[in-house]
Amino acid sequence: MSMMKHHKKEKLANRLQNRRPQIIPFIIAFCGVMIITACSSMPSEETIEVKRETIFVQPETISFNKEMNQIDLTLTTNLPPETVVGVTLNDPEGNYLGSDFDLAVNKEGQVKVEISPYDSMTNLINGEYLVDLTVSVNGDDEDETENINEDFLFDSKVGGFSDELEEQYADSKEVTVTLEDEYNSFNYELKVSSTKPILLENGYTAEQAAQLEKEQSESAAAIEEDTSTDSSLDSAGTYDSFQSELEYATGADWAEYTFDEKFIAVETILQAMESGGTTITADTYWFIDALNAYYGDGTDPGGTEKIVDMISLSGVTGGVIK
Repeated sequence: MSMMKHHKKEKLANRLQNRRPQIIPFIIAFCGVMIITACSSMPSEETIEVKRETIFVQPETISFNKEMNQIDLTLTTNLPPETVVGVTLNDPEGNYLGSDFDLAVNKEGQVKVEISPYDSMTNLINGEYLVDLTVSVNGDDEDETENINEDFLFDSKVGGFSDELEEQYADSKEVTVTLEDEYNSFNYELKVSSTKPILLENGYTAEQAAQLEKEQSESAAAIEEDTSTDSSLDSAGTYDSFQSELEYATGADWAEYTFDEKFIAVETILQAMESGGTTITADTYWFIDALNAYYGDGTDPGGTEKIVDMISLSGVTGGVIK
């Protein structure tokens, strides 16, 4: 361990120590004297190595509230009480179903979890499920505003710094350690996977889930069709209203139109003229340019002239309407 990391651990330990009742140093000192006295009678070459427990998480109970579409879980773990954790529920193939965060381990070593499936149309089928438990550890913030599970760094039962835990779980498939910062052993995430699945028995059967999925799909399709129909009706109504107002629209209105509205206005009027026997040799864009040039921003005296009249006048004057 580098000298800098050693000093930083001492600093963190002192900061945590200062937050605890002052009687603890006395107890520690007293116990230290007893240990030294006891150890003085032991052979000096003997070393007592204390191993940490292997961290585990195991789901104990699971139920599915169909009305609330909510999964209720109770987990057991040997993490210290008040450790803040996150829990993820997966199916046996490892597919993600949902998660819950900012949960605390209680004094009995349990975590109570309520998870709503991330997909509201998920119909939980009876069968086996697995959980992952995550522990974010950060003791690196001097003012402690960003710190979380800081005491876990000095927990002798299962905790420690990332380099210590990485060494312990180097060959583990159930516990993985991920550094948040490559060179910072005080800030890491611990992931603990359950080794045994838990059986859900009050969910849906495969047949029920298939029927529900069919009904949900049909309902979603019907809603989409209704929405599409309503949108079409709204669009048609708006278009009809726009056309009916063209008879009285002036240059002031023209100046407020979008390009699409100008195109529709000119196209509508030209089609009406052609259906009455008028010959038109210019396209819609020619008339749009002509009206833009005549009306400008719609505030000139010509802005009071009707669009219908100005299309006829500009077409005849330009020799494109006969």
